[in-house]
This record gives sequence, structure tokens and C-alpha cells, in this order.
Amino acid sequence: KHSTRYVLVIIDNFSRFNRVYLLTQKSQAEAKLLSFINEIKNKIHRLPAYLHSDRGGEFNSTQFRTNVEAMGIVFERGPANSPQTNGIAERFNQALLTKCRCLLAQSNVPINFWDEAVKYSSLLINNLPSRSLNWNSPVFVSRSMGSKILPPSKPLLYLGPEDYSDAGRFFDPQSHRIVISQDYTPTNLKFDYHSPDSVKKPTTILPYSPPIPNTFTTIPLQPSSPNLTSQQQPTLPNLSPPTQEPPDVPIEVTEPEEPIEHQPTSVSPASPSRIPIPQKKGYSYVPHFTTAPQNISSSISRDNILTSSRRNKSATGGNPPSSSTDEDLFLNEDVPFKTALQDPIEAPRWKEAMDKEFNSLTSKNTGTLVPSPGTDKTIGGMWRLVRKRNEFGEVLKYKACWVCFGNHQEHQVNYFDTYSAVARTESFKVLLSILVNRKYSAYQFDVETAFLYGEMDAPNYVTQVANYEVPGKEDWVWKLNKSLYGTKQAPRQWKAHLVNTLNLLGLSSKDTDKCLFTNHNKTLFLHIHVDDGFIVGESESMIKDLLTLLNQTYTIKTKKYPTQHLGYTLDWQSDGSIIIHQLDFCTKILEEFNMLSSNSIKTPAPANIHNTVAQTSTPFSKHTMQKAIGMLNYLALHTRPDIMFTTNLLSQFISKPTMSHWNLVKHLLRYLNGTRGLGLHYTKTQQHESKLAIPSHGQPRSNQLLHNQPLRLSLSQ
Repeated sequence: KHSTRYVLVIIDNFSRFNRVYLLTQKSQAEAKLLSFINEIKNKIHRLPAYLHSDRGGEFNSTQFRTNVEAMGIVFERGPANSPQTNGIAERFNQALLTKCRCLLAQSNVPINFWDEAVKYSSLLINNLPSRSLNWNSPVFVSRSMGSKILPPSKPLLYLGPEDYSDAGRFFDPQSHRIVISQDYTPTNLKFDYHSPDSVKKPTTILPYSPPIPNTFTTIPLQPSSPNLTSQQQPTLPNLSPPTQEPPDVPIEVTEPEEPIEHQPTSVSPASPSRIPIPQKKGYSYVPHFTTAPQNISSSISRDNILTSSRRNKSATGGNPPSSSTDEDLFLNEDVPFKTALQDPIEAPRWKEAMDKEFNSLTSKNTGTLVPSPGTDKTIGGMWRLVRKRNEFGEVLKYKACWVCFGNHQEHQVNYFDTYSAVARTESFKVLLSILVNRKYSAYQFDVETAFLYGEMDAPNYVTQVANYEVPGKEDWVWKLNKSLYGTKQAPRQWKAHLVNTLNLLGLSSKDTDKCLFTNHNKTLFLHIHVDDGFIVGESESMIKDLLTLLNQTYTIKTKKYPTQHLGYTLDWQSDGSIIIHQLDFCTKILEEFNMLSSNSIKTPAPANIHNTVAQTSTPFSKHTMQKAIGMLNYLALHTRPDIMFTTNLLSQFISKPTMSHWNLVKHLLRYLNGTRGLGLHYTKTQQHESKLAIPSHGQPRSNQLLHNQPLRLSLSQ
């Protein structure tokens, strides 16, 4: 069989319906395209309004452009060497060729049948549901005609000019899409980021009578949660203490219809329901430095600077990033399941935690019990037991989570997109500065079983919870309705649910930080990291009103003026200032390298550090050196700028470290041993505005940059 050499792909921008033509020469492309246009005209008595293509030579003849212009069709041609301007066609080509290769590989057909595989791949794409079309097929998508009575335009937000075009970029608040248009009229009207229909602010705020104590208290979830997809404004809950816990809702069973009989959740009276929180230890205060060294010189050699190319990894390839947060790394401790149940002292507490987790899974309708579809489609699960500690290393809580093995999920089958933004520490530090300067109030809240609020976007089957199997149906599995812990899409689905809730309450975020939400007046700030929130507000009543509204949807625990957030320890001073430090992490570093009992020194580096790093010495372990520099660099970036210079200097030698370099690391660790409580001190400044002087040509000059509200940071202990 003699196959053709080229393929012409034509795609409808609205319905994504495609037509492919097989060509033996590129010169046939113009005739095929005109034939397709005439076919459309004959069938639906209409012509395309636009043709968009790259700047290829196959559509460059004068005769073709004359024929297209005679039909009243606008022919758009993107710039040369800019495939991003024709993104729909480029992405379709990749999908088409991928399906073509799969068909040839699976059927063992010779490669000269590639043209037949391309035609069949085009047929599959036209008939299969597409996510970009809300799971409709291109062949079934039809465009409804508009009305001549309706307004011909609508208000959009101008974002700026479109690249390589004289059109503009606009944001549609109703459809949440970017619109590229050249037909627009600027007005003086102001359109907010959200449309008035999509965001309804609370109209009435009821007084909040019960005060929130200075320790974590559990706010129970109401028996019936509102539907967040509706635009109805949530009503304020009754915050009086409940007389009894709401009953557990059994998981739905498909066949036969009967509720799951799970094991009782009674706990022995001997096991305490709460671990006592120890009183906070004191620190000796050291005044912050008022002066800095006048001159810091460095004679760093260019030979020590490592240069390498960045390795690109696909979104789904390589090792997946760790889902643990900074706070998990240093304040939580994982305990093996078998070890936990063998401990006679802690076993009742772990049993209580597992009972609580299973009750939460059943009450939130996490899954439906169904017969197993097959072992190859079932995802396994396990118990994850964690001791949560405070900043002093003392146990606060025993937490149990039933997680599934997300590494068993298959892309495009069990999950799609997985990215979910996390909190930026820079935004959190700016909030602390605002809190101190404006004398705002601060609260922290934690959402219990947060991931169980997200809806699943793909079918997933998980084994039943260990030790809680339904008698007689041990081989049945759960079909997940909610995003269980461990699934790859769980953080994204939970974040989407939370963002929808906050938008309904009148809070919105910006592109600079998707985890920082503010109200319209910029008097209330909410900083969220996964399921931990930090609220800063103008008044305490404003924050309590927001927590009351959140309580209608989630089960939350709150704390006023928290002492832990994002791995930082917060010390609230009597004068209104705040000191943040990482005492526990410093101790972890010293324990890791057996320097906890070392003698402390007063400087992070010796005076002759440049001569020391240049000395030749015996080689040292590369792995140990890289691990130490990585931990020290993390500490320097967050709360210890005093060790930044030494850490950066030593980081130049991590590829070929010697004993001389390791001795300098030990010198730095000895300095940390004597200054473990040092941190950043946020104090009140005199002025509250930042001004930027711009010259006439539009570029700021360095001598005209005026910071009237500096972020005053000083070392304190």
C-alpha cells in the first residue's frame, strides 16, 4: 500500500469538530480547504467568518486569498515561528498523532497504513466526549442563535493587549473566560472582579454571643450542609452548644439496598478525649540590632559557581512532589499502624482517632458500597497515624486518616488536573506587618477532614477501611463520591470547593497569590494553606462573623492569636509586636548532625572564612553536605537572615565538598546551638503608606524610590 505524505486538519473553533484530508502534495491544501468551505455552504447555507492558520506557504497564493476574500471570509495568519498563536490546532495535532500511534501499535499494522489510522483517529475524536465541551461530543454540539432584542455587548474587564495582534484581552466575569476581541469601547464604569450575580455579600450579620476561647474548640457541622453551587446566601447558624452529636449517616449501598452496619465507636472511659496542652515556656528577650556592618566584602571565585541546564519534567512524569507541608515535616510524627496498636498506653487513643475518622467518612457520604469491578480497577488504602506536636515537641493530638494509594491511579482515567496552589510565606509575613501596624485582630481556623468536601471528577474504586469492613461484604469496594485523602486530585477538588464558598461570602483572591483572600474594603484578610486558615481583620467581631458563616459548611476549630502557623512559632508580645522563629526546626537540624551537645559560639563564620574555603583538604560526603546546606538554606530564607551569607558561600561547594567545608558547616551549627530562639521581630512603624516616584519617561530611578513603610525586621530571642 502506498500511503499519502501529508494530512490537512480543519477544526471548528466552537464545537471542536474536525475534518482531515490526506494529501500527496502540499499544493493540494488550498483546493481541499475551498472544497470544505463549499461543502459547508451547501449543507447549512452559511460560510465561516474566519480562517486562522499559521504562516505556512501552502495558503499563500494570490488566487486562494482572492477566493477567500470574495466569500467575505477573514483570513487570519499568525506570526512566523509562533505556534502558540494557533494553539487549538497544535494541541489537536498532538492528540491526533498520539491516537494514530496507539492504533498502529496495538493492531500491529504496518506503518504505511498510517493514513487510515489518522482518519479513524479523527472519527474517534469527533464522537468521544471532550472535557473542553463539558463532556459533550463535537458531533452533538450545536450553537444556539442569539436574539436581536438582547443587548449587542456586555461589560468585560480589560487585561491588556494581545500578543502579536492589535486586539485586546478581556475577562468575562460570568463565564470566567478570557476573550480576545478588537471590537470594544472603553467606558468609565467600574466592573469588579466578580459579577454581582456570582458574589452576594451578607446582607444581615447577627451578633456573635459566645466568645471563642484561646484554645482550639470544635464547631460541629450542621446535619444538612447547603449546596455551594447555588447562589443562595448561607444563613447564620445557631452557635449554642449542641446537646448531642449529630447522628452518623451510613454510606449508600447500591445492591441490595441496605445500610452499612459499621462497628460501634464507643471508647473506653480510661482513654482521655483530649491531650492536655502544656503551658507555654518563656524566652529571655534580647533587643534587636540597631546597626548593621558598614561593609561586607566577598571574594567569591567564579570557578566555584556551578552551571547546569535545567531539567524539564512533564506534569505527570518523574517522582510526584511530597504532599507534606512544612508544619508536617517538623511538628508531626508518623506512627506505623501495627506499632500503634501494640502500645498498651496509646492504643486506646489511636482507636478513638480511627473511630472518629470512620464516622467522618460515613457522615459525609464519602463513598458508595458496590461490588468490586475487578482487582485491576480497585485502589488500595491504608491507615496513616500521626502524632501532632506543639512547638516544644509535646504531643497535642492523635490523628488518624484513611488514605488511598494515589500512585495506583491512572491519568485521564481516575484523575485529570492535580495542581492546587499553596500558601506563600511572603504573603503571610506581609499580613503580620499589617496586623502589627493597624492593630488588627488575628484568628486561626482548621477545617476537619477538609478533603472529604471535594467532589470526585472521575470514577475511583477503593477498598473498604481496614478493621471496619461490612460483615458478609468484605470483597465489596467503595465507589468514591468525595475526594479521599491520597487521591491525586484531592487537594485541587478541596481548593475549588473552598474558593466557591469564600466567593459566596464576598471574599476574592488575586492572581499574585491564589491563597490570599480579601473583602471589598480590604479590611479583612484570609490566608489559607490547604486546610489551615489565618484570618486578620479590622475588628474581632468581623472575624467571628466570617467564622460563623464558614461553620455552616465546614466543621472547623478556631484559635485566637495562634502560636503555630506554616511551621513558624508566633510569640505575641505585650507591646503588640510579633516574633516568629523556628526553634523546633533548629533543634531538628542539630539532632540530625549530632551537634545538640556542642559548645556554642557567637559568630556564624570565622573571620578567615574565604581562606578556609580555598584550602585543599580530604574529600567529604557529598550527600551529608547537601543535606546540611539544604536545611540551613531553608532556615535562612524563612526566619534566620543572619546565616544567609555563610550558607550561600558554602553552597558553592556542595558538588565537591572537603573536610574544610564541613568544618565551616559545623562552625555554623555551633552558632545555631547558642541562638536557637532567634527570629524575626515585627514592630510598629511610624508611617503607613508606600510611595513610588516615576519620572516622565515611565521608568523608576533608584534614588526616587521611597519606602515610607519599611518592613522592619530585627533579630530577637
